[in-house]
Amino acid sequence: MLDFRFDSGSNTLWCKFSERMDTTASDDAMKVFSEKLREVKAESLKVVFELKGVEYVASAFIRLCLTAAKGVAKGDFSIVNTSPQVKKVFKLTGLDTTLNIT
Repeated sequence: MLDFRFDSGSNTLWCKFSERMDTTASDDAMKVFSEKLREVKAESLKVVFELKGVEYVASAFIRLCLTAAKGVAKGDFSIVNTSPQVKKVFKLTGLDTTLNIT
């Protein structure tokens, strides 16, 4: 399941992923995310990826995270509710120190 919503009060695009983020799901999410970014024309946009329930991420999802982080100002991208298994993937890639992951 993918759920993308924009909160205009905080200029935050919330992106909820609650499935296995394999290559196919990540590619689909990339398309939806790109569309939402075009729709949302907010200054100082923040992006939050909600990963509650996600137990697997493919390299395509890592690419989506990097794309999202590069599309906003430093510190305005975060990944929340990350399982220990998924945190380990970010740690192995070295992105745990670059991205805001909780």
